[in-house]
Amino acid sequence: LCSCGEEMIHCPLWSKVDEQLKQNFTDYDPIEFKKRVKEIQLFKNFSEIPNIVTSAKWSSFCQQVKAFYTIIAAQSNKEIIVDSSKSVAWGYFLYHLSFVDIYFIHLERELPSVANSWKKEMQLPEYTNKEVFMPTKSTALSTKLWLKIKVMAKKLKLTPHYLFVSYEKLCEHPEAQLQQIKLFLDEEF
Repeated sequence: LCSCGEEMIHCPLWSKVDEQLKQNFTDYDPIEFKKRVKEIQLFKNFSEIPNIVTSAKWSSFCQQVKAFYTIIAAQSNKEIIVDSSKSVAWGYFLYHLSFVDIYFIHLERELPSVANSWKKEMQLPEYTNKEVFMPTKSTALSTKLWLKIKVMAKKLKLTPHYLFVSYEKLCEHPEAQLQQIKLFLDEEF
């Protein structure tokens, strides 16, 4: 479900993006594209991501990703695109594609809260025609994943545009944290 309230295939923006990708790339397959995105997002060997962008095997996909974001910017008539995929690996991949200035805002919640949240059964809002729930995770698995993300995020800290934001501080002092984000982005909002 898109934030406009439409299913992705009926969304005015996403349907145009998909249509233009099909026109621009003879080898574009939306199902294969999504599989490749997921593969990067779940990539086990994080340190190999810089090599992917120069690999012949991934060349067409990399060009499609660049076009994907370029088309989104053109279709939405926006200079700034917010990618909320929540994948450190995907952000690191986009950074290494080197086609736009990427600003990382790392919003992190404290581990006990994350572990508690993963224990709850939560319905996924993007499924409108059936009930689909987010998988639950044990405290041990939540801890392992949280630490893994924290370690991977250290690579993002080395990029030119990185900001760490504490979820708890954002909740306690939203104005101050939003001011920090505004200064980081050098944008009015």
